[in-house]
Amino acid sequence: RYGGRHIIFSLGRLVPYKGYRYLIEAARYLGEDYVVLIGGTDPLRDELQERIRHWGVTDRVKLLGRVSGVVADAQGNEWIYGEKGLFRFSASSPMQQPEQIPLPPSAGSGQSGAGANGQHFLTALLDGDYLYLGNACGQVWRYDGRDLKPLQLAGADSPVICLGPLSDGRLLAVTARHGLFLCPTVENGQQAAALPQAQAIPLPQAQAAAEVYDAYVDAADEVWLDQHIPGQLLHYSTARGTWRTEQMEV
Repeated sequence: RYGGRHIIFSLGRLVPYKGYRYLIEAARYLGEDYVVLIGGTDPLRDELQERIRHWGVTDRVKLLGRVSGVVADAQGNEWIYGEKGLFRFSASSPMQQPEQIPLPPSAGSGQSGAGANGQHFLTALLDGDYLYLGNACGQVWRYDGRDLKPLQLAGADSPVICLGPLSDGRLLAVTARHGLFLCPTVENGQQAAALPQAQAIPLPQAQAAAEVYDAYVDAADEVWLDQHIPGQLLHYSTARGTWRTEQMEV
């Protein structure tokens, strides 16, 4: 995407003390074989974009928007996911430009602020040969090194905040407002246009009105949900298929 240019990459909140305005001004002195990539969001984004135009470095400085995280695979390649989609930094050629993974047209949700093609990725999981990505629009995608394919999460249109592998090979997706989804095991090399339908597990009625802000899947396939209720965690047992609340000391 960046034509073999050298990349200067910076990641962080766009706030005054980070000094991004100086980085943008200094980009005037870089040759055309360099490009500055800044990942992050927050208050100064519009101001920094204006500084990029003011100093005439739109060809040398790019604001990537929100970058949700980085995961590394067994080969040492780094995968950066966030507001602008999915990028791969090669371990064998770390100085080369990152590869941007094309997003299929069907990935678009049309929701404002969801990022390129609706893919504001919030969470990722590397599991064997696959990279799974959850986005802000209630979608989970699987990347096998060639194609991105959607997992079928019927009725989910709230952010996917956590992805966790289960010991039986299934994938568990946690959404902010639509409960859990158990995604079936998929064999390597499956060529279907879309992957099998996931099993929806709604939140218990007493907790359904509260949004889930964080989640964790432990080694015993137990799921723990944080709904920002003081002194309380919501627990789901995948083995028993039961919910309970856990009272915590605060």
